[in-house]
This record gives sequence, C-alpha cells and structure tokens, in this order.
Amino acid sequence: MKRIFFLAVIAISAILVSNNANAQAPAGKKLLNIGFESGFPIGDAADVYSVVLGGSIQAEFPISQKFSVTGTAGYSSFQPKSEFKDAGLDGYGFIPVKVGGKYYFASNFYGIGELGASFGTGEGSSTAFVFAPGIGYSFPVADNKFVDVSARYENHSNNGNLSFFGLRFAYSFGF
Repeated sequence: MKRIFFLAVIAISAILVSNNANAQAPAGKKLLNIGFESGFPIGDAADVYSVVLGGSIQAEFPISQKFSVTGTAGYSSFQPKSEFKDAGLDGYGFIPVKVGGKYYFASNFYGIGELGASFGTGEGSSTAFVFAPGIGYSFPVADNKFVDVSARYENHSNNGNLSFFGLRFAYSFGF
C-alpha cells in the first residue's frame, strides 16, 4: 500500500512539473468538489487497521484571490487487517465534518488546513476532534472544472488517536 502512495506522489510531481504554466487557476472561484479518498493508517491505528476508504464533498468560498474558506463532509472507514477481521472486528466508520481554509501558493497549487468533528457511526461510537492539514493541485479540464488531487494527514482524537495519511481525488466545478 505504501508503494502505491509513493508511486502516486511521484506521478503527481511529474505532472506538476510538466503542466502548462498558462493553465486556468481555481483560485478566487466558488467551487464544489466530490471526491474519493484512500489512505493508510499510521501510529496506533496501523496496528489494527490496514486501509482507510471513503468519499467526501467540499465547498470552497473565496475570501480573496488566493484564500478561500472551505467546508467538508463525508464518510470514511478504517478497514481492519485480515487477522482482526477474522476475529470479528468490523471497520470503524465515521462522518467527518470540517471547516478550514485553502491558500493558493501559485496558480493551481494550494495548502489546506481543516478542523472539526468526527462522528463515529458504529454502536457505542462517540464524537472526536479532527484536524487535517494537506497540500494539493487542481488540474483544469474545462472552464471552471478541475480534477483536484491532494495529500493530507488526518487525526481523529478521542480516547485514542486514529490517524492516517491519505490521498483525495476529486472532480471540482464552479457553482
């Protein structure tokens, strides 16, 4: 799994270097994006879980030409390793609801930071504080339409920590 992420980062870097400098920029635009997320647990979560899978929707509202406020909601699930799955452990599902900011450093390259609450979906689950810093790049595909690729660290703090490093692939459009 880690090799896949490493190869994805290399591929994204190669595309960033070769991308046309005159490309349309998403900065300063009101956008909505729908994405698929995948990642691998780190820290204590890596002992029990093998992968994180999910999806999300994110709205972006420009405050200035380079800075936007974001709101994100979705569903994700930590999937247990096979030995824990065989022992009857189900995945840990959660609904993160986050707000934050996105700053465009140059053209389509940005940094994002979000925080909020993560609501566990299983029986006996609770609510946790979540924070998620990351970086990304939006590739223009048409007028006000982008393919957005980002990488982030996400931490869900409650009685323990569930953390992961993830990649998000999204389709973004103006609204």
